[in-house]
Amino acid sequence: MDDGMVFAGGSGERIPGNKAIWVGIYAELTEFALMFLVYFVARAHHPDAFGAGAQKLSTLAGTLITAIMITNSFLVARAVWEIRLADGRRALYWLTAPLITGLGYPVVKFFEVRWNLSRGLDGGGDPFQMELGDANRVIRRMVRPYGVVIPLLLVLTYVFGPQIASLTSL
Repeated sequence: MDDGMVFAGGSGERIPGNKAIWVGIYAELTEFALMFLVYFVARAHHPDAFGAGAQKLSTLAGTLITAIMITNSFLVARAVWEIRLADGRRALYWLTAPLITGLGYPVVKFFEVRWNLSRGLDGGGDPFQMELGDANRVIRRMVRPYGVVIPLLLVLTYVFGPQIASLTSL
């Protein structure tokens, strides 16, 4: 059964992936679009609070988190490239690298939260903090489990799948 989707123009070109993955991608895009919409509306109504609040945030933490995410995206893209070249050994190296660099994310986040709390950014109070707190709760509860745990499970399945399969066949 071909679960591929077709371009709207009826060109017959197949879009890579299956319908389920595209539902997940569109759900993520919708979630982030709503988060940005709430952010921009709140910022438009409370420019002073957002101006003062942004000065309290750690630019270093934001830069490090962005660097980790961009680096991991590159590493995963390289792994996909190696998989397409049928080089499983090199793909494994490229898939292991994001797991290692990804460990920096919770470390940076830990220090960023400490930084925010030490400057009175606890998610309550003025509109900037309310928006910051609400956005962090949404990301922590909804986005991060799917954006970190599922890829981690996929990589672990790729790495240890053959060993598990051989154990279950005994």
